[in-house]
Amino acid sequence: MAIHQHSDKLITNWQSFNIGQDASVTFKQPGSGSVALNRVTGQSPSQILGRLNANGHVMLINPSGILFGPHSQVNVGAITASTLNISDQAFLEGRYQFKATNPSAELLNQGTITAKSGHIALLSPIVRNEGQLRADQNSILLGAADALTLDFYGDGLAKLKVDKARLNTLIDNKGLIQAEGGFVMLSTDTTRELMTGAVNNSGIIQAHSLSLQDGRIILEGGNISNGGTLDVAGVRETSGGNISVHGQSVAMGGTLNADGASGGSIRVDATQELRTSANYQAKGDRAQGGEIDLSADSVSLLSSTLNASGHTQGGKIRIGGSFQGGKPAPANDRHSEFRSQFADRPALKNASNTFINDASRIDASASAGSGGAVVIWSDQHTTQLGSIDTQGMKGGFVEISSANKLLDAGLSRVTPGSGGTLLLDPETIDISAFPSDILFPSSGHYSYQDDPGNQSISILDLDIQNLLNQGVSVTLQASDYIGFTGNIVVNNPNPVKASLTFQSGNAIQLITGEIITDGGDLTLIANDRLASGVIDEERSPYPALISVATIIDAGEGTVLFELRDGEGLTYSNFTGISYISSNITAKRLIVRAPDRSNLNSNSGGLEQFIDPYIDLGIEPPPVDPSFELYSQDKLIVQNREKRSVLSKSNDKQNTQKKDQGTCINTTQDDAGNTTTEISECPTS
Repeated sequence: MAIHQHSDKLITNWQSFNIGQDASVTFKQPGSGSVALNRVTGQSPSQILGRLNANGHVMLINPSGILFGPHSQVNVGAITASTLNISDQAFLEGRYQFKATNPSAELLNQGTITAKSGHIALLSPIVRNEGQLRADQNSILLGAADALTLDFYGDGLAKLKVDKARLNTLIDNKGLIQAEGGFVMLSTDTTRELMTGAVNNSGIIQAHSLSLQDGRIILEGGNISNGGTLDVAGVRETSGGNISVHGQSVAMGGTLNADGASGGSIRVDATQELRTSANYQAKGDRAQGGEIDLSADSVSLLSSTLNASGHTQGGKIRIGGSFQGGKPAPANDRHSEFRSQFADRPALKNASNTFINDASRIDASASAGSGGAVVIWSDQHTTQLGSIDTQGMKGGFVEISSANKLLDAGLSRVTPGSGGTLLLDPETIDISAFPSDILFPSSGHYSYQDDPGNQSISILDLDIQNLLNQGVSVTLQASDYIGFTGNIVVNNPNPVKASLTFQSGNAIQLITGEIITDGGDLTLIANDRLASGVIDEERSPYPALISVATIIDAGEGTVLFELRDGEGLTYSNFTGISYISSNITAKRLIVRAPDRSNLNSNSGGLEQFIDPYIDLGIEPPPVDPSFELYSQDKLIVQNREKRSVLSKSNDKQNTQKKDQGTCINTTQDDAGNTTTEISECPTS
């Protein structure tokens, strides 16, 4: 049967609309932009078992249901098949707004539907695809809701908007959906508020990127489950496309592929829970790696693989939140290079709990350039047991952190690469020769420990030592306290020396042992302020201090002790800096302390002092000064041969003492903060 359409818009009401297995219906329309609305007013579902052809857009509306049988063949310019109704006025005005009149209606495709110049839209409270859908460089839209709108944007691709969601809606894809260079959307709710309905994919969804158009796939709904394939890989040396999954509860298995010459982007987030064992691929075969973001209130990676490696540059991976939980950068940002890696990335919801098991693998490495960046975050509890790789010609960046408890960082399986950086910034950190009290089975299938109590992370000194040996700079930043009772002896053969930084919102206590950095810098900063990533409510009310009773040998490196004034923190009390009964070896020693007039009366009247034996390694002759800072007005420098006193007025000034090739510089700023620096004098 042939239907001749002579106008751009045609409305036909049918008592029934069916096509038998050996029959065909052909719409002959004025052009590809012409639309024929076919509305069924009877009570029987439509059965399309044969062939449906058109050069334009065909709409088939039947509130009782629609079936495309297993042998059906649909070849049209575009098609909208819906059990939701549309009014004549809305159709004629170009407002494609659909409303459900039968909440139990179903639409099932078991055949092959091809759109040659436009979109495919299947709309119903229940949509099932067991066949094949194809609309290259166009849109394929599966929507399940009470009210939906089809929108056509400037790029010509149709989009789907859920105007009114409802419970018990379902989209189930077990077949093949292909939109090469186009857009695929499966949605039961685009409001991202109620998050209702279910979206299940056990089939294959492909939207490969082409030279002129990136492929895009979106899954949105309440409960989302994937055991199939989502594929937006670039073809013919093009970049990968974009995959976005957003739901209330998301279970991701199968494969998500955004590989390409440059890697594409994958984003999966849930308002409640994300559990995943999926294989995420955003590799850049010729250029930089792509971007992978995973987050929910509770995130669990169970034997999952995330690969955003690249050729010229490693990619970017975020799990459980943004860098440092999205805190703003301070004026003197010590992590500016790390933060800049994500400057162009949108904000990511912070997880309460993030768990990554030991069978999971995370890769943002580079084969011929700099490694990428990986962030693992939670607001409450983070457990990281998987492998992480950001190696490259220059190592990349890795942050493993929590605003509260970092239960395990899995450092023995973390490889940032030489020249790279590792950042840990939980509430409290202890470094020792003993493993954490929080033990997990070695199997890759154990579950997240829901109530870990008040334990802080205990980091093995050997893990830190091994990272420094590899040329990886390590920053340990805690909102409250950092304690050290271990031994770190670095033997770094790399030309780039790795630095070790302790940065605490309250106190730092190096209690026993030794720290030998093989020429790397050692930095201790205590009583740090809020803008540096410290979380105020996680700090103890006790006065802040730096207390050092370990042997320190930085060789040709710099040792910095800095006690800040705690400005902006609820408890800003501090006592002082103390170095007790041990040795310092360094090319340069810097001590910074705040104005003692800011000391709180509850500090117990402890004197602020530093009393080290310093071997600056200056030859000849050997110089061996030790000094004590008794007050802001007097600096006493003592060495083997004589005792010298440097007096200072209350005005801002710089005083320099030169003795046997060693220079002692003391500077006081307008706020009364004092910096004392001991180093080899300039040769000029």
